[in-house]
Amino acid sequence: MAKYHVMHEGGEPAVDLAAVAADFDWTWSETDVGRFAAVMGWDLGPWSPDSGSSIRTHLPVASPLARPFVDGNLKYVHIGVSDRFDTEDQAGKEALYERFKQLGRGMKDRLGDARIEVLRRGFGLRFCWSRPLVFVELVGYSRQGIHLRLTNPEYEAWMQMVTADDDDDGWVYGYER
Repeated sequence: MAKYHVMHEGGEPAVDLAAVAADFDWTWSETDVGRFAAVMGWDLGPWSPDSGSSIRTHLPVASPLARPFVDGNLKYVHIGVSDRFDTEDQAGKEALYERFKQLGRGMKDRLGDARIEVLRRGFGLRFCWSRPLVFVELVGYSRQGIHLRLTNPEYEAWMQMVTADDDDDGWVYGYER
């Protein structure tokens, strides 16, 4: 297995996470959950056939959890990388936007230019980086904060195909609004 440098001095943990994920040797089998958690120094919870496993990430957020989705093989890992924002008022919306911009800039510096998608609902923007072994997505949810999603490229292609005729009013990568 390759050696990964998880943290950079003074670095942003969510950006470091994205950079490690982009270089990780993904096979998209269930074993990747434990391998990636070990590389990141995360605590893997007990495995459940119904819900997979929860992972305690050690990111500096109130709810430092990651959720892998396994259905035969690993489809994606969904990771909370910010606290929730109170978006009922303008100050909360601005704080969410500023944090999203900050993370997006840091990831651009480490991963290169992103594909930017404008959504009609929710936060409004999604940054995506397509790598040979992983599709990296940064998305902000108005009620849930900012999340990083690491997706199997084959699953991502399938999701794009099945949602090609849909607008984004109801779904963002399987998350119903």
